[in-house]
Amino acid sequence: MNLPESLLQFQGQQIVIYGIGTETERLLPELSEYFSIIGFLDGYRDNGAIYGYPILSVPEMLDAQVPLVLVVARLGSCKAIAKRIGVLCRENKIALLSIDGLDLLAKRQSGFLLNPVILQRNLPEKAVCFSAEELTQKAQLAQVISMDLFDTLLCRMTLEQDFYQILDCRLQEMGIVFPDFATKRLAIEKELSRHTAPRLKEIYYCLLQDVQADESEVIEHLADAGIGSIVEHTDCAKEHTGIATAANMLAEFEWQQDLRVLCERTEMCELYRKWVQQGYTVVITTDMFYSKKQIADLLAQFDLNGYADIFVSCEYGTGKDGDLFDRVREAYGAYEILHIGDDARKDYTCATEHGLWAAKIASVSDCCESCMFGMEDAVESAALSDRVKYGMFFAKLFNSPFFEPAMPVHIRNAKQVAYLFCAPIITDFILWLAQKMDMTQTEAMWFGARDGYLPLRLMHILAPEKKGYYVLTSRTAAIRAGVSTPQDLDYVSGMHFFGTKQEELRVRFGVDDESKILDEAKRLRRNYLTYFESLDCRETKCGFFDFVAKGTTQYYLQKVLDCSLTGFYFLQLEPDAMADKQLCIESFFASDPKSSIYKSNYILETILTALHPQVLAFDESGKPVYAKETRTQEDLECVSRMQDAIEEYFAQYLSVVPPSKRSDEKEVSVQLLHAIHHFPMTAEDFLALTVEDPFFNRMTDLRDVL
Repeated sequence: MNLPESLLQFQGQQIVIYGIGTETERLLPELSEYFSIIGFLDGYRDNGAIYGYPILSVPEMLDAQVPLVLVVARLGSCKAIAKRIGVLCRENKIALLSIDGLDLLAKRQSGFLLNPVILQRNLPEKAVCFSAEELTQKAQLAQVISMDLFDTLLCRMTLEQDFYQILDCRLQEMGIVFPDFATKRLAIEKELSRHTAPRLKEIYYCLLQDVQADESEVIEHLADAGIGSIVEHTDCAKEHTGIATAANMLAEFEWQQDLRVLCERTEMCELYRKWVQQGYTVVITTDMFYSKKQIADLLAQFDLNGYADIFVSCEYGTGKDGDLFDRVREAYGAYEILHIGDDARKDYTCATEHGLWAAKIASVSDCCESCMFGMEDAVESAALSDRVKYGMFFAKLFNSPFFEPAMPVHIRNAKQVAYLFCAPIITDFILWLAQKMDMTQTEAMWFGARDGYLPLRLMHILAPEKKGYYVLTSRTAAIRAGVSTPQDLDYVSGMHFFGTKQEELRVRFGVDDESKILDEAKRLRRNYLTYFESLDCRETKCGFFDFVAKGTTQYYLQKVLDCSLTGFYFLQLEPDAMADKQLCIESFFASDPKSSIYKSNYILETILTALHPQVLAFDESGKPVYAKETRTQEDLECVSRMQDAIEEYFAQYLSVVPPSKRSDEKEVSVQLLHAIHHFPMTAEDFLALTVEDPFFNRMTDLRDVL
């Protein structure tokens, strides 16, 4: 084996190895050639011997004064081990390195600060409200509150200009091709806005003229897609000419697509609703090419009701940098008016110049410009589907405009954790799984409990026509019913159990005497078959979903049912260990212990798991026998919230990204998942969870794997 330089510096010296699993056994002959191994550490045993070496207690390890503790474990476990003995190693000048040479004592990155100078944009002091309290205090001095709409109350889940690339893709999918659409569309809007505040159909009227489009063809394609024509008065042309009809239909199409990508800025909308409830006169003042009716429909869609009026630029032919604020003053001139918005010039400077009070809040794009956490280059070079992931990430991370400038951006609740870090990679996996079902002509997918609970829900959203069954099983249930030979028992006993032999018999086999295992398995096998008959799975070519696994559940499930399944895994562990089992498994991630996915799969498994306890076996009637639930009600509610957040992300991603641009390429999603280890966490509901692995009798605090 090729050891990294960080380990080679200890060559020939005495060391202790942390970890007594099968990976340690495999590497031991080679490691013993490099190091003088004096013993092992283990999180659950501190005496006895294994592999010809003693198992040490931590005090014994310290007394030995070794320079290195070498951790042979999955990266997801390394954090927990560092948490357990890191302080003692640091105090005693003992290096703590992983088998890959990672320094487990290195300080983690504490997070990133947003730059208040960028957010203030050279505005007067106190012009920017960094807290909801500051904004509320200003509102209390006014009788009328004017609020900007876009980027203030609502925002797009896309980065700037990506919306128009998405729009272009959707038009092309319908057969409508405009050369350099996004650039031309934005340029025409900008040019028209120099002289007036245009309506959207006027922008498209000019675009159609500019590209000399065949308007009849445009009308035909849009009509085939169910897009109607909005007939309202404009100055651009007679309403029923061909080009005007095409422009109207394109404007309606853009409006419908915009509705797909908009989300509310939750805290700003909560303030809006509170002020309306408190009796303030609240008006909407926005520079926008949508009509007043469309703005009203949009506000109703997001439950932003109770406003007194809407001042939209295209209805008055003038914007905020023109005379739009004068229209607000004319309507409410006798009152003190506070205008709130995100644009430094239009929402602050122009408002104050027209006699309004003003307050600026930070937009999502302001925050992105201030700090993108080192992702700038990756965002710039990303494909459209990946740029949407970044857009959704930042739209959620910076959804609130309120923060303390001197404090790093932090993650405040479990739903944020799930949406920001976990949902992108789960989305990629489901897209891959659906594609694999098509490529392999898999008729139905068995989603094994408990990790298959959420993936089945997501598959129903993506492809409701695909057949999927939620199959009650577990590694324990499959083994209890599937073992039939002494070789089976040897295989199971080779998987290290953190506890006594009696505990292993009880947990893994449900017996108190090893001689009873095979007879008990015969009974449980009959019960298992009764359960499967109740599922009425008649498809002949079925796949089996497992999340992170070697293949043990699939292997013993096949033995019980006397069938052949194709496994589709998020990550298959130790594939070489299953080589003699003749399993057919396709894995989304290759088995590479150096991959950052190994650091985070424990987190994903904890979130994906169903809300019912582990399945242990089945009774004579085919009813499941569950283990005792070890999670608290608070834990279950937290997991449920996180799954809802992943489902929300998944549905939004499918709504935003055109089918032709969806991709299961996972590099960006892995980057976002890995970022969970770098952001400060105050999400106590998430941090209170426990990583459970009952088959190995391991329980790990989630804090220890972050």
